[in-house]
Amino acid sequence: MLDLTLPEARAQRDSLTTRVDVLDKVGTLATLPDDMHVTTDMVATYYEVPIDTVRSVVKLNREEIDDDGYRVVSRTDFERSFGDLSNLDPRARSIALFPRRAVLRVGMLLRDSQRAREVRDYLLDAERPADIGRSRAELLTRADLARMVLEAEEEKAVIAAALESAAPAIAYHDRYVANDDAATVKAWGAQFGISEPTAYALLVDRKVCYKTVIGERWSNRQKRKVTEYEYRAYAKHLDWFDLRPQHNAPRHHNGQVRQTLYVRQAFALHLASKCGLSSQLTIDGGAA
Repeated sequence: MLDLTLPEARAQRDSLTTRVDVLDKVGTLATLPDDMHVTTDMVATYYEVPIDTVRSVVKLNREEIDDDGYRVVSRTDFERSFGDLSNLDPRARSIALFPRRAVLRVGMLLRDSQRAREVRDYLLDAERPADIGRSRAELLTRADLARMVLEAEEEKAVIAAALESAAPAIAYHDRYVANDDAATVKAWGAQFGISEPTAYALLVDRKVCYKTVIGERWSNRQKRKVTEYEYRAYAKHLDWFDLRPQHNAPRHHNGQVRQTLYVRQAFALHLASKCGLSSQLTIDGGAA
């Protein structure tokens, strides 16, 4: 498979920079209020790496990243455009701004990040030709076709057995779950008799979700800086969750809208199985 991080892969990286939609498919990118730019700290948070790692990638590939619209502005110009954000280093006299294309470019160049690898895999999978196997199909013999038919019949038998064993879950889905039903993680956990903290801990431990840091704010109650974070689903489990903005809730200190992770009830049993929970849901005081 093509390695996008190599210096000689510049042309391939250039051809993929318009695919900024991949950023939101793989994770959730916090942006400045214009929804177009992010700071170096936001890039580091998205890719889950130290901020100096991002700075190193920019330094080594400045020409490429400049072509994507990367620029450094004075603090005065920054505050004129975006206001005085409390999570900025008060000593910073200039701020780097990354458009989404530049953020994607960093992901194509960054080696030591699981999130960056997921971005590259998504980009390359999308570029793989759909007809890659046509020439091979033309070489199939009658014996090959006969074997494929037998394998298909065996697979049908396996699927039938699996459907039979899944009948209780299917019945639950048909009776209780609509396509757009979703529950908070707290409510999902309660269905299996566990608390909200335990539910989140299980999701993180089983590599279904992860914490993403929003930033720091001063807590008057605790008399110290506290870290604000939210939960996000890993890319391969995105279909199990619904990330909903909470427009009626107070915004984060940096002006970002709070977002809450909801479990799609159609996948409640799948998620429970992944977390090693009992398949018995508690519904209206009884088991489903």
